[in-house]
Amino acid sequence: MSEDKRAHGRTESLNLTAFEVVSGDLPEGFPGMGRTLDVSKGGILLETQIEVPKGTILTLDIAVKDEIIKKTGEVVHSKPTEEGAFSMGVKFEEPLDFDPDLP
Repeated sequence: MSEDKRAHGRTESLNLTAFEVVSGDLPEGFPGMGRTLDVSKGGILLETQIEVPKGTILTLDIAVKDEIIKKTGEVVHSKPTEEGAFSMGVKFEEPLDFDPDLP
């Protein structure tokens, strides 16, 4: 049985997210949209229609309830989904300053 080595627990949560590339293989300023599949204090699992390569640095605007949370993070893994989209883990540079136990 594999052991979960994540520093933070995850909460399933669908939140509209806009992002822009800061650095990486995509052009700087390249925009995109997606939705979170889960959220933790340390990062998100983001589903998008375009592939964003591992190592890409992004600025993120995450819609949570009535707020927009602005974060910067690095894509730590990216893979295609069975539905033809892409799933990527994004690790925040700085953790969230609240508990993301969202409805």
